[in-house]
Amino acid sequence: MDERDTARLLGLARLVLGAGLYLAPRQVTRMWTGSEDADFPVDLVARGMGARDIALGVGTLIALESGANPRGWLEAGALADAGDAIGTLAAWGDLPGLRRLLLLASEVGAALLGAQLAAALDD
Repeated sequence: MDERDTARLLGLARLVLGAGLYLAPRQVTRMWTGSEDADFPVDLVARGMGARDIALGVGTLIALESGANPRGWLEAGALADAGDAIGTLAAWGDLPGLRRLLLLASEVGAALLGAQLAAALDD
């Protein structure tokens, strides 16, 4: 599998996750945080994140399919994922043990993968 195929999978994964967050915000957020309670508008936050990931995923996929350089989309996704990791660290004590480790690992992994792909696909 080459870098373009990996970038395509990353874009598709981002699109699917974003659609899940947008269409079923409470269910996905509950799986994410383990919490059923929320003192803030979970739907608003989750749908905003979902829309962000849909846009980044679709942008990446369109760039790849049209033969354009997806670097900017991959960098934007890596930056968003790094921001998510910082948010997870900020809420570390409020998240269940295993979930926080899995969240942080997936966020840092996605940020590193996106940055690596952006550099590799720099035409």
